[in-house]
Amino acid sequence: MVQYDTSMLAVSLTIAFLTSIIELLGEGRGVVVIPYATVVPLLLILPRLIYTVKKASLSAQWLSRMERLSFFAMLLNAPGSLYFHEAGFGYDRFLHFAVGIIAPQMFLLLALPFLSTPISKSKALTVLAFFSFISLFLWEGFQFSIDQLFGTHLFFDVHQVIQVDFWEDIIFGGIGVALSLFYLHIRLDKILSLAKPRSLITDH
Repeated sequence: MVQYDTSMLAVSLTIAFLTSIIELLGEGRGVVVIPYATVVPLLLILPRLIYTVKKASLSAQWLSRMERLSFFAMLLNAPGSLYFHEAGFGYDRFLHFAVGIIAPQMFLLLALPFLSTPISKSKALTVLAFFSFISLFLWEGFQFSIDQLFGTHLFFDVHQVIQVDFWEDIIFGGIGVALSLFYLHIRLDKILSLAKPRSLITDH
């Protein structure tokens, strides 16, 4: 029986649970427990569940890459949730830029096991670009909704004018997305090799 490395997943889950505990005991913001102790762990486990179901069409490297990207997303988000978002030195800009790099790669990897009809590389990257840039705005809407419901400060930096912060988030996230798409354009064949048999994304 093939054994798969679980260290990345274990560390990511540990970060999620520690973040919720520190927030609850230190800051008293129990609302953070909802995403970090429930929703986030489920999302972290999701790639392993997909791999279990779709093992015939995915390589073990697909799972490894997904869990590595998830780990970096957690490593970057947790400090922001705990302190850096309100520290006043612009961590939110860096976070949107970094997540803009990570997210398109995860979107593409998640799509690979569910493609049922052939699609050209150019069309695949176009759809990925559209979805990634739209996600920047959807994420801002999600953060705004959470702030309204729970009184948090996710949508905008408390030290900035809200309109400035909103467009800074979009711009920095967009730069990250653009860099990620450029990387994917260059490395697409390598990433497609993570699907077995080869993905339905074609050259034409």
